[in-house]
Amino acid sequence: MGTPVRDPEILKEKGIPEDCEIVAPIIVGYPTDIPVASERHDPVIVKVV
Repeated sequence: MGTPVRDPEILKEKGIPEDCEIVAPIIVGYPTDIPVASERHDPVIVKVV
């Protein structure tokens, strides 16, 4: 279970009654910019058994 949303401004904006709480928000959508993929490196073999 995630951390409940406790910001009173968000609860008021969304019309959530005071005796209720948001416990599992789900974010949907996609970013406006796709970040550049990080550089990949070959694995470092430490020990062969």
